[in-house]
Amino acid sequence: MPRSMPDLSGEFARRVRLAAELARKLEIARGRLSGRSDRALLHPERLELVYEMAFFRCYLAWEEFLEQAFIRYLAGYISPLYAPVAAPGKSLFAGLVSARQAYLSGKQYKLWHDPLIVVNRTRGFLAGCPIETVIQSAISDLDLYAKVRHRIAHAQENAKANFDAACVTLLGHTIKGSKPGKLLRSRTPLVAGGATRTWLEDISNVYVALAAQIA
Repeated sequence: MPRSMPDLSGEFARRVRLAAELARKLEIARGRLSGRSDRALLHPERLELVYEMAFFRCYLAWEEFLEQAFIRYLAGYISPLYAPVAAPGKSLFAGLVSARQAYLSGKQYKLWHDPLIVVNRTRGFLAGCPIETVIQSAISDLDLYAKVRHRIAHAQENAKANFDAACVTLLGHTIKGSKPGKLLRSRTPLVAGGATRTWLEDISNVYVALAAQIA
């Protein structure tokens, strides 16, 4: 009998919301502080670091979610969204250990941050898998978010230049100092009903919605 996919997307959503909630609650706490010395405890630059940490935790959870969903589909786990079918010339595996060994091909690990690599990797093992189709449908946005992730993780000029380019696409302009936290703390354009949210909240919501379509 085929094994059922565990609630990976639900656990992913919980982890993402926990990280994003930290930034939101610190914003509330700062608003309740009185006096310049008290508010200085939560200076904007400190809050921006929190936003970066929260985003990075979300991104790590996203990478782990993709890997776990991929390995389980490769091992024949079914979900309401997909009954695994092996790509031409490939086969499914009897368990998680053999599926992981096959995909790693002797390496200790493989990275999941680049959406194009994820699409091609999935296509090489599975036919019609939602990991491929969902990520392909959102690949432009996911590529921008990956550039934010790289700027947090790396200080090289290439990471800075790519982040600046992502800001121009998202905001129409660069961010002073090329600071990811400043982007993530800023507000998105008006949405339905006249509400705005932080870019951290907006991007987190995108990841949660995509995960729900994958597993």
